[in-house]
Amino acid sequence: GLVVLEAMACKTPVIASAIGGLKDTAGRAGLVFPPGDVTALTSRILELLDSHDHVADLSLKGYRLVMREYQEDEMIENYRLQYRVLAGHE
Repeated sequence: GLVVLEAMACKTPVIASAIGGLKDTAGRAGLVFPPGDVTALTSRILELLDSHDHVADLSLKGYRLVMREYQEDEMIENYRLQYRVLAGHE
């Protein structure tokens, strides 16, 4: 999953197989395809090759997602909140 976030942080559009965390992250700000479906992967690649605007949109959307939800301070605060909830303090 980190590779997807790193690519998004570099404003690179992402195409990922719809499995595990990749599905969740890439599905929010990138393109996904069913695991092993070469035809769907090809379609996603062509989708980006055919539209510079779509590439720019996904690049910005992914970058904003990383900047909004995956910054160190934000992640630390989210972990603290989860621990408080689990401990029954929230």
